[in-house]
Amino acid sequence: MARVLVLGNGLAGTTAALCAHEAGHEVSVVARSYGRTALSSGALFLGNPHHASSERPGLKQAIHHSAMASTHHPYAALADAAADLSQGYAAVTSVLDGFWPSSLNLEGMPFRTVADNGSRPLVYVKPSSMGAEALLAENAQLVCPRQLPTFRGKNLQRQDRPSPDLLAVDCAFIKRAYVEKPAHLARLLDQDENLEALADAIRQSEHYREEATLFLPPILGLEKIDLAFKLSQILEQPVYELAASLDSVLGLRLQKALERGLEQREIPLRRGDVRQIHTKGGLIKSVALHGPDGQSLLPVDSLILASGKTLGGGIQVTGSRFRESLLNLPLFVQDQRVTDVYPGRLTHKDFRHSQLLNTLGLRIDNACRVRNERNETVYSNLFACGHLLGGFDPFTSGEADGVDLATAARAAKLGSHSSRPNSTQEKAS
Repeated sequence: MARVLVLGNGLAGTTAALCAHEAGHEVSVVARSYGRTALSSGALFLGNPHHASSERPGLKQAIHHSAMASTHHPYAALADAAADLSQGYAAVTSVLDGFWPSSLNLEGMPFRTVADNGSRPLVYVKPSSMGAEALLAENAQLVCPRQLPTFRGKNLQRQDRPSPDLLAVDCAFIKRAYVEKPAHLARLLDQDENLEALADAIRQSEHYREEATLFLPPILGLEKIDLAFKLSQILEQPVYELAASLDSVLGLRLQKALERGLEQREIPLRRGDVRQIHTKGGLIKSVALHGPDGQSLLPVDSLILASGKTLGGGIQVTGSRFRESLLNLPLFVQDQRVTDVYPGRLTHKDFRHSQLLNTLGLRIDNACRVRNERNETVYSNLFACGHLLGGFDPFTSGEADGVDLATAARAAKLGSHSSRPNSTQEKAS
């Protein structure tokens, strides 16, 4: 049994920890604070939808096309990215208790779903509470709490016709509490009496129709994940949430569900900052952590980095200098190592365009070991996964969560028993 330490507790870090735990290893997770997962829509973007054709549609084909389109893409480094993604998905859904569907369809195509700001993102897997095209049907009503100032239901009337009816509701429990953001209202709705009060307010609304399909902004619970189903039972009609934009209740709900998953598997989660990583002979030996209880030294057999890009703190940007924050590992844009470069040279003036800056990250081999510019293993028991990897744009490619799941599962699979170098391993730099 190896001692595996995972740095980061977002989707990638939690998936890596769960996969390593399933393999029978002693796993710990270290995280400083929330990152990208807590800001996500709660939906899973698994493959580039532009890489799925009508001839052979599906996620598996999209993954294959991403790998073939660029040798720098993380999918290209993995021998079977689709299988790794499936394993990662199975591991994380095993502890989420219905947040997403329990099975993944590799032949499935992405679909459009409507967000609370009026946009229609492409997703492969939506949270169980989230509706899809039914919002654009003839008999849809959009519930608009009057006391939620950040929600603008009229934006959704700019979508394809027919537009949903707007159903304004007044909730007394909201008036009595401090509600400035959707997360504040979501926390209130975790209480059963407030969910019942919301149902009563909906029924009492002037234009309420019992036969309609109801849609709400993403506010149905912060800790609980089944409130859309419970509200549907109370009202005896279909109830769904919209996809989330910032501030993302669904992202926070997902993050909290992942933390409960670690607790369920008895995987310790430590809060704190990594102050130093000790190495010897091409191996990571221990990690010095500064947490709420002071300094501690954590011995490791395998270390998995899931610390994200700039948002998660995995990459630091100071002026024109880019630096991996913990070990100063080599960063790449395509096949070029990057240290000092003016950020404007890596960006496009059109924000909708894929940005080279977003593809900045680490290079890995087929075991997710970190490689240098000479294609050598940096440390034989050091692995990386998720957004920290380079070669793809997680913000525009539509496959960020797929990379998280696939590389996390692969890193945990070989990282769990890698502290003893063998003849097949490349020499460490």
